[in-house]
Amino acid sequence: TVVAFGGERRELQKFQFALVQTRHGGIRNGFKIGLGLGYTTLIIFAGNALAFWFGMTLRYNEQVNPATGRAWEPGNILAIFFCVFTGSFMIGNLDPSLKALAAARFAAGRFFQVKENRPEVQCGDVDGRNEVDAIQSFELREVHFSYPARPDVKILNGL
Repeated sequence: TVVAFGGERRELQKFQFALVQTRHGGIRNGFKIGLGLGYTTLIIFAGNALAFWFGMTLRYNEQVNPATGRAWEPGNILAIFFCVFTGSFMIGNLDPSLKALAAARFAAGRFFQVKENRPEVQCGDVDGRNEVDAIQSFELREVHFSYPARPDVKILNGL
């Protein structure tokens, strides 16, 4: 129908405008995602640097490990670092799972609400409709039709 009404050029211009808008939006979103990922990476590396700096400070100053009564050893420092690192990562991964559980609870609630609902319109137990005889044939007379966009052009003219 676009070709029939000569609207190809106008639709193509609208499509090109939409493509430009989408491209700009994609660039903006890519920049935001890159900025967020860079910030996250900065925090991770800064935390790692702080942990290693503090651990090595304990080692070089020969601070006493309260658990062993001896000076801190590099193996203990690394073990603590990786435990904290892995634990932080796992806690960070809880959020999507908790959101999925909340969505599942909501969906299950809606499901059981629909399942237990008794419709007022028509119950499956009783069919109160009247029996209709089969229609063998039907006939249309004097049918007139034209599209609203071009009311002067008759599609069906007295069929």
